[in-house]
Amino acid sequence: LASPGRRVAARTPADAAIVGAAALIERDGAVCRAVRLVLAGVADLPLDLTDAVATLAGRPATAAAIAEVVGRATAGLRPPADFRGSSAYRRAMAEVLAGRALRLAWERAA
Repeated sequence: LASPGRRVAARTPADAAIVGAAALIERDGAVCRAVRLVLAGVADLPLDLTDAVATLAGRPATAAAIAEVVGRATAGLRPPADFRGSSAYRRAMAEVLAGRALRLAWERAA
């Protein structure tokens, strides 16, 4: 997740992302009105998981709620493996980055 304050110091311009996540939350006070989540690096094309995280709508984006929807959304992922990372590594990173992206989207929606 490349955003201010979320960079790894050891990265170089020649590095390529292995897994990426993008999220958008529209907020209505203390609850999510709409949620979108897209993952890259876990399938041949970016994967829209908006339907899988839709249950977050109408609820506050608490840490527990985000963990629940991310777990459900990524449970069926079977990412391809290559020289950059194994399937298990990509799946684990997809979970971490999806959670971070959703938390950051919630914070920014305020």
